[in-house]
Amino acid sequence: MEPLCIRELREGDWPAVLDLANQSVAHIAGAGPQDEWLRNRRSFDPSRGIQYQVIAEASGNPVGYGALESQSPAQPQSFRLFVVTPPRLLATVGEHLYGKLHSRLGELSAAEAWFREYASDASFIEFVRRRGFSERKRFVLQGTELIILANARVDGAAAA
Repeated sequence: MEPLCIRELREGDWPAVLDLANQSVAHIAGAGPQDEWLRNRRSFDPSRGIQYQVIAEASGNPVGYGALESQSPAQPQSFRLFVVTPPRLLATVGEHLYGKLHSRLGELSAAEAWFREYASDASFIEFVRRRGFSERKRFVLQGTELIILANARVDGAAAA
């Protein structure tokens, strides 16, 4: 793979983010197009929380998207994480994106980080577990089983 550059998201990146999101779940039965997921990322209200988004590029082409979000007034130091890249790039691009997000969590003095993922996405769940995240909850949404994995050790103890 070409050298990787991680930079902050720009407005023109959204079509590539949607493409990456669709690629990242193409192997998951029932995942479907990720248009609603993208709308949720784009409609984030910064007056109600914190959102930090980055793009990973190789040779000037987007190969990954990473983000963290906190919108819970009850838990302002709890951040949802997103690492979005095609499965074949998870070990490389995903690793770099997670590292960038983990550093940002430290800067924000985060108390907890969590992912909500498709329960059938075994390779991504294993990627998350290797970083100290453990299952907190399983549930079914629109006929698809999801899992929440969380890590309360985001102060550097669970670094990638």
